[in-house]
Amino acid sequence: MTRISRQELFEKVWAAPVSKVAAEFGLSDNGLRKICGRHDIPLPSRGYWAQVHAGRVFPRPTLRQVKHSSLEEVAFEGAPLPPLVVAALTEAKERLAAVVPKSPEQKAVEVPPSAIADDAPQFAECELSDSSAEHPKLLPTRKALVRAKPDGRGFVHAEGRGVLPVVVGPQSIERMLDWLGQFLRFAETQGARLDRKEERAIFIVDEEEIAFRIEEKPERTPHTPTSAQLAEKAKWGHIYSASWTPWPKYDHSPSGKLSLVIEVHGASGLRSTFSETATRSLADMSGDFLAACIARAALIKDNRRKAEIARMEAEAAQRRQERVKAFEQREERRERFVELIADKLQERARLCAVLEHAEQPSAEESERLDTMVAWVRRRLAELDALLSPTFLDISARYAKVDFDEARAAARPTEPSWYYPRAIELQLWRIDEEAGNAHSQSPYEWRRDRGLIADVEERRGTAAGED
Repeated sequence: MTRISRQELFEKVWAAPVSKVAAEFGLSDNGLRKICGRHDIPLPSRGYWAQVHAGRVFPRPTLRQVKHSSLEEVAFEGAPLPPLVVAALTEAKERLAAVVPKSPEQKAVEVPPSAIADDAPQFAECELSDSSAEHPKLLPTRKALVRAKPDGRGFVHAEGRGVLPVVVGPQSIERMLDWLGQFLRFAETQGARLDRKEERAIFIVDEEEIAFRIEEKPERTPHTPTSAQLAEKAKWGHIYSASWTPWPKYDHSPSGKLSLVIEVHGASGLRSTFSETATRSLADMSGDFLAACIARAALIKDNRRKAEIARMEAEAAQRRQERVKAFEQREERRERFVELIADKLQERARLCAVLEHAEQPSAEESERLDTMVAWVRRRLAELDALLSPTFLDISARYAKVDFDEARAAARPTEPSWYYPRAIELQLWRIDEEAGNAHSQSPYEWRRDRGLIADVEERRGTAAGED
């Protein structure tokens, strides 16, 4: 909802035509005029802007005070139209006002209710004149109208492949087709056309699909009960309430007043219905209707542009989240690798303290203490190897822990099925000739360096001595 002050709206309607201000708020001209009337805002008279453009200067009226303070604020339902749509609508109205053809006056056909009486003949055999001037793309619509049978209210419905959706009375068919043919020929001069689709006919404006239909407003008249209905009420009226009647309150029949309806989903802020009145026919609304279709096409493009921007922003946000998540995972693995090094350094410091204590001069010597000292020395040698720059580098590369963030971030993202390798400090046997390294267990590493004897060799030696 948009809210502006009464003074602001007064300044707007005296700075630009009502049609332009109305388009800014997504209203029709009459809709804005009604709002200004409710808030006691004076409007320029008809022809005011033409005289202003001709060079005449008029004094601006003053805005009178209102009795109720609630009228000082004007609220408009919905969001204002995008500037591009307002500009497209204003430009189309100004351009079409000068080029729209002036058709002969066509008054709405008044259909008396008696023409749709219960015993009136049906229009299944209705013959329509085949005008050679009729637009060729309207032939499917004409054929559908000829085949259609009036419903219970007297309307015929046209729908199907290549057919423009129409709901009109039989008496309005020719008038509707004549106007529609003239309108389509004029629209084609403005770059619009009627296109045949699988489900229906679609109006193409600025290469955007605009779905519209033509409807005839029903005339509502009080129902006159038949003798059979009166007899039914007399028979069953004592059972039901006194107000019960076995007939409808009103009859509905074609009124001869047609409406153009642009089909939209949800509120858009643009006018979507153009209905004939006692003083305005379809021909009088041709320019406004085409301008509304042009604005609708501009709105579709603007919505598509916004949707594309939103999609790109969502994708960018998703990529940022993925980058942040990948960075946090790399940092977590780096911290884990450094923690392992710190743990091994603490272990080494503890073993050094034990070794220093065990090697103090003592009056007594113990064979078991000597073997413990030897084990501590082997463990220290193993820790020195694990913590050596060469082994740390190999262990980090094997676990894919890279402390160079720029290099790590430039690598391709791991696939979803990839399970990262465990982070651990390992002992390695380096093959200089082959240029590779193989991980070793502590037993294998100590054995290869002669720090411990192989179990199998010991067993062989013991068996030989026996």
